[in-house]
Amino acid sequence: MANWIYKVESNCSDPKREAGFNDWYTNTHVPDILKEKDFIRAARYEAYKPKQGQAKFIALFDLETDDIERTLKVHEQTEAALKAGGRISDLLVIVTRGAYKRLSSSNK
Repeated sequence: MANWIYKVESNCSDPKREAGFNDWYTNTHVPDILKEKDFIRAARYEAYKPKQGQAKFIALFDLETDDIERTLKVHEQTEAALKAGGRISDLLVIVTRGAYKRLSSSNK
């Protein structure tokens, strides 16, 4: 089984509502996405002094799949269903996202 990272860089459209955005992302959105079979775990990070045009937040999802095309198609369908069901925050601004296949791994 191949290991992948699905990276989502995002911003909150209203800095005054950032606490609510982060609560939604961590406690609603991440669990919704982790229901997908190939999405194994997730971690979120906040940029230190993000520059103009850079995402303030990043979510990294670990994937295990030998068919990334199928996995991403299922993910697109999940996102569409979540949006149609009102489970995507109107504060979410996606800067960029993409899948990256693990080439190597090292430990100290």
